[in-house]
Amino acid sequence: MVTSRLPRRDRRALFADLLSVFPAGRLVDLGTGPGTFAIIAADLGWQVTAVDVRTERWPEDERVTWIQDDVRHQAFEEFDVVACLGVFYHLTCADQVALLTRCSGRPMIIDTHLDHGEHAHQLSDRITQGEGYEGRLYREPGALTSSWENEQSFWPTLASFHTMLFRSGYSTVLTVEPWVTGDRTFFLTLPRSTP
Repeated sequence: MVTSRLPRRDRRALFADLLSVFPAGRLVDLGTGPGTFAIIAADLGWQVTAVDVRTERWPEDERVTWIQDDVRHQAFEEFDVVACLGVFYHLTCADQVALLTRCSGRPMIIDTHLDHGEHAHQLSDRITQGEGYEGRLYREPGALTSSWENEQSFWPTLASFHTMLFRSGYSTVLTVEPWVTGDRTFFLTLPRSTP
């Protein structure tokens, strides 16, 4: 468990704290949106590739390599750390498992909503998907900040999220507590053998 020193739960500062665990290297920021976290990583000396299918919110920053692509098609072999910030909960269960499997072998910093306690969002009743993963479905609103192509996404329970990670090759999952919101926080995941 990682307990933050930050009383206001600022996501940018939490990300910078978690990223500082590693020596600066090559980072990919999945679903970068406005590039906030990509720029933070660049400020900290990282070589950053930012990936998003939508380009409307990208800032001008030549330190970042901007790639328009669906995160479900991204390869990760060339990166030292994967940042999955605010995109995991916009994927289906199958796409979540596939993404974690493709990222396996490198550390990930994940910021996501889960089916955890109080919800500020309307979710379905609890269901089971894939290989026994419990969670709830979230109806994507079709906005600029929502999913790409899928109308519903899957928010696993904390236990199912851990199971997904362990089955994908991650042996250590550190959780930022207290949670950023009632159903959202950061996780630092480490593979069985860190490169």
